[in-house]
Amino acid sequence: MVSVWGAASAADLRGSCIIGGMNLLRISLVDQPAKIVIWVLVFLVITLSLALIIRSVRKVSASGGKEARWVRIRAWAIVLGAAAVSGVACFAFEVWPNPYPDEVPWWIFVGVFGAMLALLGVLLLRGKRWAMALLAVVGVVSTYLVANLTYQEHPNVASFFPSHVAEKVTYQEFSTLSRPPERAGEPTGLIVKVPLAGTSSHFDARDAFAYVPPAYWRRGVQLPVLVLLSGSPGSPDNWFNSGDAATIARDYGREHGGVTPLMISVDGTGSTFDDPACSDGPTKKIHTYLAYDVPALIKDKFHVNPDQKTWAIAGLSYGGTCALHVVANAPDSYGMFVDFSGSYEALAGSKKQTIDKIFGGDAARFEQTNPASIFRKAAKDRSPRFRHTEGIFVAGMTDSSAQQAQNKLADLARRASVKVSVTTVPGGHSYGVWRRALRLVLPDIAAHGGITETWSSEHAGER
Repeated sequence: MVSVWGAASAADLRGSCIIGGMNLLRISLVDQPAKIVIWVLVFLVITLSLALIIRSVRKVSASGGKEARWVRIRAWAIVLGAAAVSGVACFAFEVWPNPYPDEVPWWIFVGVFGAMLALLGVLLLRGKRWAMALLAVVGVVSTYLVANLTYQEHPNVASFFPSHVAEKVTYQEFSTLSRPPERAGEPTGLIVKVPLAGTSSHFDARDAFAYVPPAYWRRGVQLPVLVLLSGSPGSPDNWFNSGDAATIARDYGREHGGVTPLMISVDGTGSTFDDPACSDGPTKKIHTYLAYDVPALIKDKFHVNPDQKTWAIAGLSYGGTCALHVVANAPDSYGMFVDFSGSYEALAGSKKQTIDKIFGGDAARFEQTNPASIFRKAAKDRSPRFRHTEGIFVAGMTDSSAQQAQNKLADLARRASVKVSVTTVPGGHSYGVWRRALRLVLPDIAAHGGITETWSSEHAGER
């Protein structure tokens, strides 16, 4: 077995990064001082790049002639090229094709402009290329840090070097174990990489990642399941990298005798950048995979509570939209959905683009699978199909789009007899919100799965 993402070397690094009593790895990358430093870097990259460009033009302007003309042309090419790249990127993400429903903040494109100024300067500017190269490096790094201010995948320097939370093993290695591994005499959980290709859906899913708590090996214990979905762009391991799911599960388990739901993060898109609208389209049958294949495959590969009414499905952003979409269309597949910062509708681009791409132009088919429409119909017909379904909506306090979506959907779900709770946490559309949200709602998910204080204490000492 190997530790998750190089934890041993990370521990050594953590011990060597203390200077003057301050642990450098604890430096925040998202608080107010960090924001100031990062924006100062962006400002310096832009102003110093422009200064070097202007200096090169002035240096040859006095001599005139053909060389001076070409220097001016190259200077304008650098500035206009950088503006064009950032402008095209902004147009692509905000107007067309607008592949993702969540707004990309404008300040990220300011960082892109600065980085492109320096990068084009390295290619086109004569002289001082070493300075431009240095600015290019700083520009690329600062652009990433600007994006990280919004999405908060890395809250501090230490998050680039994950701590030793759980052992990471293949499913084949896991299947040979009869007891949990131990660290310092205490049982610990595992992160298992699980092949989970679709059966009836024939969906070519990427490998899933499951957190298996120490209680999994205890006699008489059948843990409920929490299925996790990442966003788009994204991958199944995002929940265990940026989402800190293993740490959150471990911390909960420490307070509940090692008992937590078995968490498994599965593929909801098929690739990093795809957005299949969580539906059964012409090439990917995502709904069938998540509603039917995934539960069957989990039961086949793990010894868990077979009653899917005790299970929950949760996701962030696209994944939150998808979690709701799955349960609205197949309420028997999971007893609870948890929607972190999801959208009002599952869209792959615009609504028209989604209907054309996923539903062959059939708007009626789209509405038949649209959770809002399903809840309206269930309320109108007084259908009992959602009477045993629970739902949780969580959004960031500054994420107005997600808040509007969750308030509308929560109201419709309540009218359809879903037991719903709605809350907000500090932050925007970011991993800072989703880490906090998972930690906040995990006790409710566990309680829905039958994990209570009494149940945990009864099984605490069993092997």
